[in-house]
Amino acid sequence: MKNLVFILFYFIFLSNIGFAQCVKGGDQSKFPANSEKKIDSIFNFDYRINSTLEFKTKGKTRRFVLTYYVNTQDGSLFFPKGILPANNFEDQNEHFRFDGTVWLSNRQMVNYIFDKANIQKRSMTVHSNNSSNDVFFGQHTAILSFFNDQNDYTLNHEKPEPLPPTVDWDGILHGYTGYIYGVSGKAKLTLYLDEKPMQYYKTSVPLTGFLTGILNFFNEDKCNALVVFSKIEQKNGDYIQEELFSITPEEKTFNASNYKPFGLLKGLMGTHGNGVQNMQAKMAAFQAKAIALGNKIQQLQKAKHHCIETKRGDPAPCNKKYDPLIKRAKKDAKKLQYNLLKKMGAEDMMKN
Repeated sequence: MKNLVFILFYFIFLSNIGFAQCVKGGDQSKFPANSEKKIDSIFNFDYRINSTLEFKTKGKTRRFVLTYYVNTQDGSLFFPKGILPANNFEDQNEHFRFDGTVWLSNRQMVNYIFDKANIQKRSMTVHSNNSSNDVFFGQHTAILSFFNDQNDYTLNHEKPEPLPPTVDWDGILHGYTGYIYGVSGKAKLTLYLDEKPMQYYKTSVPLTGFLTGILNFFNEDKCNALVVFSKIEQKNGDYIQEELFSITPEEKTFNASNYKPFGLLKGLMGTHGNGVQNMQAKMAAFQAKAIALGNKIQQLQKAKHHCIETKRGDPAPCNKKYDPLIKRAKKDAKKLQYNLLKKMGAEDMMKN
């Protein structure tokens, strides 16, 4: 009887660990999504990823250890120490304290800092007119195209390059190499997938992670996989790659509600069309007005000086005539500067 109980327990254990059915495309995440546009929000994440990021640009290679969090419902990401090397992943310096980076589901990146000089929490960003749906369909189409090419016998397929010796993964990995296409042209993509991971994850986006993470094919007949290694290489040899070390369930909250939006906000980037073109047009208009006001002030000052010379040393009539005009022009110039800074969320930086 004891042996029978032990055998039953053993098979129940195996069924829960080794023979559990995998998660397929239709089995979606139930975790609440984060805000798509509101950057001063409270953000929640349900998985932690530990990985290594490496990139090569202009002949220099840099490598960083990353810990970040993902939302399996909308694909948004939170990097407590940032993702850009601009701050060298420093927590703080003499000018600011770095509090983290959120990558929204529409792929708008927001850096959260504490501005020490002005004693102000700021969310530094570039406004994006993309939507979460744009990102979803873009990723899904790219993934489908990549794997469809893998199955196309008419194409010449390169063998994937060997995994770096630093990749340490217990599962059996399957490598793929092909090409992806973007605004900067063609790039070579290499993926190594664990197609039968021991843990199974429910997600609602094509890729939950930065370059590695959970891959959802949205195919009822195909299991989700883990991207354990991913490398994107440009024609000139520059590349970026991520090596997955671990992915585990862990909830994380980042409260951004007290951070003041700052940067190229929608006042400059617009809400429709090409944001860069909108910004360039508005900056050109600002520059033209600033130059016109500068010329006006200079002309008024010259006219005042000439007036004083013709009055032979009696400045009173000239001051009375030109000082109010110069004061008004300077006030208009200051107001123009204030309006630009306000559109950037930086009006508090302007000294009175």
